[in-house]
Amino acid sequence: MTLVTQGLSYLVEVDGVAHRVSRDAAGTVRATAPALVVSVHVREGDEVETGDRLLVLEAMKMELAVTAPCAGRVREVHAGPNVQVASGAPLVLIEPSAHRRLAPTPSG
Repeated sequence: MTLVTQGLSYLVEVDGVAHRVSRDAAGTVRATAPALVVSVHVREGDEVETGDRLLVLEAMKMELAVTAPCAGRVREVHAGPNVQVASGAPLVLIEPSAHRRLAPTPSG
């Protein structure tokens, strides 16, 4: 078994198979890279469904849509338009609905 710490997540290899485990709060949406917030599509109190657009970021002259990983209510919005965010910075906190599941997160 191999364990590698990567910020808020761990990469655990068991019998040659890699597994990513996060200790972050469910529903915390973070920036995947340093970026500029182009637009914010939600406000605190909004209800969102899995896959709904939350924000648009610009990184390396490409626009990236940030979508909801789960259905629930937006509790906090941590970024606004024209704000530079660091990699891993929290953008939005969603309180997941009790009866909904989190969408799979791409590993990497």
